[in-house]
Amino acid sequence: MELVRIEDVNKKFCKKFHWSLWYGFVDLFAFRPTKKLRKHEKWALTDINFAIHQGDFIGILGKNGSGKTTLVRIIIGTYHATVGRIISAVTIIPLFVGTQALNRFYSGIDNYFFTGAIIGIGRKELQKRIPVLKEFSGLGEDVYSPMGTYSSGMRIKLRFGAVKAIDPGLIIIDEALSVSDEQFQKKCFEYLKEFSSSKAVVFISHDLSLIRKNCNRIIVIDKGSIQYDAKDVEAGIELYQNL
Repeated sequence: MELVRIEDVNKKFCKKFHWSLWYGFVDLFAFRPTKKLRKHEKWALTDINFAIHQGDFIGILGKNGSGKTTLVRIIIGTYHATVGRIISAVTIIPLFVGTQALNRFYSGIDNYFFTGAIIGIGRKELQKRIPVLKEFSGLGEDVYSPMGTYSSGMRIKLRFGAVKAIDPGLIIIDEALSVSDEQFQKKCFEYLKEFSSSKAVVFISHDLSLIRKNCNRIIVIDKGSIQYDAKDVEAGIELYQNL
């Protein structure tokens, strides 16, 4: 079953801020997107096409600056593609390193409610799932403390607990587990493997051992283009290492 389709996605950025503002204004009145580069523009992604299916645990590899995070941000809607489109049949939750989409002045539970509200889950339903959040995260009553008092590891535990409680159709992880302790990391991968059996996971990491151990499909991106997309994980890793 196909969950998400990425069709002919291209994304360009402008390297000069004032030119970027001008192009943004001009593009408001453009009737057609263009693949032509203008002064000071460069391509971050070119001709990206693939689908995410039920049962996929996809590892995405690429050097820093290859376009991995840009692609993720387009899939979740933070960025808009210059050309192309994303077709999604499921709810998607991203997990990044840091505090993206979290308010440090709110409690952990308030941030959980906020995350659920963004994807259309009502407060009453979210309240029913709080025990799941507490149990999986291991934070207990700390979920009622302000996020500003959390360590980076506690923030990831809160986010994973929220994901477990909300139960989306696709989870995208961009290096988030790199700041968690070994025991919690193991717990998360056990959950993610079970989750991906009926839904899907996209895992972006430079940790090849985790890619080998957990992923059943691999995509290699270099200079904004997909160089490899197949089930042979070891072949993809070899290609990545030879880039």
